[in-house]
Amino acid sequence: MDKPFWEKTYQDKDVSTFSKGPTVDLEKYSYIIPNQSIILDVGCGEGRNSIFLAKQNHIVEAFDLSKAGIEKAKTIAQNLNLNINFWAQDLKDFKFAKKYNGWEIVHHLEGTFSDEHPGGIKHEHAFERIIAKKINYC
Repeated sequence: MDKPFWEKTYQDKDVSTFSKGPTVDLEKYSYIIPNQSIILDVGCGEGRNSIFLAKQNHIVEAFDLSKAGIEKAKTIAQNLNLNINFWAQDLKDFKFAKKYNGWEIVHHLEGTFSDEHPGGIKHEHAFERIIAKKINYC
């Protein structure tokens, strides 16, 4: 079976597979995240959102199915002197060790979009983005 296109571009240090910088929605809502929040980035790819959040002094843990993506993310973070806990794992095998209750969904968006990657690879992406904020109970 052929590997997904991103496995090739994740191995190229000179290419950003899904574009540089954070996703538009994360950049838009990042102001609501309290300083030094603990962030879990699921499906982090090569780490663009994780790196953005770590630069803002958040504590970031991130995983992705792609080992090549994780290795690239680790290299980028190390080159920027950012301490991010990256690891490779399939979401279906992930167990939440921390309590994830008491959250308010601030932004939820799902859909598809057309994209073209280095080498002329055109395709459709499916995505779901959820930005949640911890509700403090007194």
